[in-house]
Amino acid sequence: EQNFSYCMPEGHMEQHHCTTVVVGCIDFRFREANDAFIEKGLGEKNFDTLNFPGGGKNFVTATTERESFARAIEKVCVGLHEVKRIVLLNHWDCGAYGGSKHFHDTTEEEATHRADLESGREFLQGRFPDLEIVVAYNKPNGDLLEYHFVEEAAEEGELAA
Repeated sequence: EQNFSYCMPEGHMEQHHCTTVVVGCIDFRFREANDAFIEKGLGEKNFDTLNFPGGGKNFVTATTERESFARAIEKVCVGLHEVKRIVLLNHWDCGAYGGSKHFHDTTEEEATHRADLESGREFLQGRFPDLEIVVAYNKPNGDLLEYHFVEEAAEEGELAA
């Protein structure tokens, strides 16, 4: 049996608060890019992560899973870590949606992600009215993976990772 050790940054164990929780899919293909987006795109170095199949899709309809995920955010992320922002993040070609092949074209896939993320935002805003809710999805563009924010207004911003 082999052991593994990691040298924690100084003071890291004493810090028990962060400002953001990122709620996304478990898909390993996007872990590194999503972390880069949160760290570089949103400027957040320390953040909680909650990952489960489908990410933001889980907040669209009233289910026991949605309630369970919301309770986890409330109890741990808000109650213990004192987060002030929830980032709801979807990704392209998500298996919980049946992958990209499930959609007729990229326009339909993008519209579905945007609609589901907006529904998720509405639920989370109702549940956590004092928190900032940021929703985004990633989409491939050649060799780049672009992150698109779903704004409440008609404006849309992009960051490439």
